Amino acid sequence: EIHNPLGSMRLAVEGLLRSVRAGNGDPGRISGYLEMMDAEIDRCTGVTRRLLLLSRLPQQQAQVISLAPAVADTLALLEFDAHSHSIVQHLELAREELRVLADDSDLRMVVLNLVQNAHHAMPQGGELRVRTGVDGERAFVEVRDTGQGIPADDLARIFDPFFSRRADGEAGTGLGLTICKSIVERYGGDIQVRSGVGAGAVFRILLPLAKE
Repeated sequence: EIHNPLGSMRLAVEGLLRSVRAGNGDPGRISGYLEMMDAEIDRCTGVTRRLLLLSRLPQQQAQVISLAPAVADTLALLEFDAHSHSIVQHLELAREELRVLADDSDLRMVVLNLVQNAHHAMPQGGELRVRTGVDGERAFVEVRDTGQGIPADDLARIFDPFFSRRADGEAGTGLGLTICKSIVERYGGDIQVRSGVGAGAVFRILLPLAKE
């Protein structure tokens, strides 16, 4: 996500240099190059901002955080990976602001793991749908894929440490879902899964809504 904007900026710089060396100081052409470079710099800073938020050390105690930015930022961070694997990502955010008691970087890490797992489940491409909403007194984040699904025998073990059955054939650590479950339960939440062979998978994180 950073490499491509840098490549575009290099092409713009080379174009500007050619124009200057040729004595072509067309203001419109120069302005167009600079505007494009400015937009690409914004893309790069946006990626680094999301990475920094994701990599922060967890706070000692839970904070009131909004679900929407954490989910949207993390999904945007994986957009390039999705596109390169022919995966179309859809995001459906609840209209109202949903706030939970958790840690921002922890929540982003959970969403990152679930979305990456969904990508791995669709090695030939597919659709990913992430949505937020309210279920009773809890907010939820739901990650739904159109992948190969999880066999019933494996479904009971997916949260076990070191258990890994990636559909793309790559070796995994088997710790991603274990960590997700630990983080969600730390903040009084729950993580659910529905799946079947050939039917994709739906993971849902449920966290208590923060009181006013």
